[in-house]
This record gives sequence, C-alpha cells and structure tokens, in this order.
Amino acid sequence: ALKLEPRSASLLTARATVLAELKRYDEALADFAKAHEIEPKAITPLYQRGRILGLQGKFKEAREVLDQAHALDPNHLGVLLLRASVLQELKENDQALADVDRVLKLRPGLALAMQLRAALLAGSNKFAEAIHQLEELQRVTPEDVDVELQLAMFYNVEQRPRKAIELFTKVLAKDPTHFIALRGRADALLSVSKQAEAVADYENALKQKPEDSGVLNNLAWVLATSPDDKLRNGKRAIELATKAAELTEYKQAHILSTLAAGYAETGDFATAI
Repeated sequence: ALKLEPRSASLLTARATVLAELKRYDEALADFAKAHEIEPKAITPLYQRGRILGLQGKFKEAREVLDQAHALDPNHLGVLLLRASVLQELKENDQALADVDRVLKLRPGLALAMQLRAALLAGSNKFAEAIHQLEELQRVTPEDVDVELQLAMFYNVEQRPRKAIELFTKVLAKDPTHFIALRGRADALLSVSKQAEAVADYENALKQKPEDSGVLNNLAWVLATSPDDKLRNGKRAIELATKAAELTEYKQAHILSTLAAGYAETGDFATAI
C-alpha cells in the first residue's frame, strides 16, 4: 500500500503500529517520525513515538515528544497519562501529579489515573494520601486485584498490618498461589506476631518462586530467631540464608545478618561473628 501511496500518514502510522507490536522499535519510530513530518498536527504519531521511547527506557526523549503532543492538544487524556508515567520514571513526581490531576479533572473517577496518582503519592512518601486515593478507587473497582494488592502493600508500609492481612487474604481466596499476596501476608503476619502462619505463607511462596531472595531471607530469619521453640530450625535457616546470600552475591547486609543469626542458633558463634 505504501508503494502506491508513500506519503500517506495514516498508512505509515498503521505500519508503525504493527512494527511496534513486533518490537521492531527503531523501524516503528522511523515510520511515526515520517508520519509526523507529513501531518505535523496529528497527535497519534507523537503519542506512539513517546510510548515506544518509554518502552526503550529513553525517558528524556519520550518527554520531549510528548511535550510536543501536549502543546497540540493540552486535554488529550492519553498524552497526559503517558507523560505522567514518563515523568514518574524521571523522578519528577510533582509534574507527573499535575498531569494526572488534569486527567481526573477532565475525567473524574478514571481508574487508571487514580491508580497512577496513588503510585506517585507513594513515590513522594505520602503514603496516607496514597492509601486514601486507593481506598476511593477500591470503592469504584471493588474486585480489582491489582488495586487490592497495591493498597495492601501500602497498609504494610504504614504499619497497618491487620488491614493488609485482610486484603491479602481476599486476594488469596481467589488465587491461593498468588506469590505477591503470600509474601505480603507473611510479612504482615510477622508484624502481629503470628509467626507460624507467616512461616506457612513463606513456605507456599517459595513453592512459587524458590529463588526469591526476599522470601528466603525472611523465612530464614523467623526460623533462626523465633521465640517459639517449635518453629526454630537453625540448620534450615542456614540453608535458606546461604541460598539468599549466594543469589545476591553476598552483597546484602541484611541477608548476611540473617545468615549470622542462623549460625548463632546452631551454636556456631565464631562463624556468626
């Protein structure tokens, strides 16, 4: 078709879209750039170029292109949301929030914008505001697992473990093998001194991801330090912590301290030291 109409911006855009789906990003970018040259006021080529540059991790270039698109249409929801995501990667959270707030002014209750806003607030350590935003979103999308998980994780950060446990349990009722929910609930259970239940969740999480250093470390720590004699198992704590240390090339201090605790539990104080 392009042989017949080589200056068709719509055909170039169509081919570029397919090339992008095939992850032939450089070819797609070339087609979108040519389409923009032919129709400089068209939003789609600029938006798609920004999206692909973002996928390539070229966030500064993506922002420049999206700024051009925004200048053409300051109320384009897709451009605003994509630019907010790019600004988030560039650690420019205040400007990203401004874009998201603009979207929510134009389209109140838009779930994607509300979730991104919560993430941006959390990125600025405004967890109380982020939680409020997600609680509002949860009322709009009560069965959205991603929202439940994100909210539960924020509850953990804000030291509200019982609320976190409630939501993680809700997710696990739908999918008992959900790794993030198992890991998150285990961490929350430790905060309320329910160590046996936490161990059970860590064990199930390890079945899903046997080489997750975080789960290996946390389970090892419980087994090495629990006040419950029935739970302590120094030998296994050493095995788990050693694996976690190997996976992180012995470069994580908190994992090394867990390994030390394991050796101390077995009475090998020299190695622990």
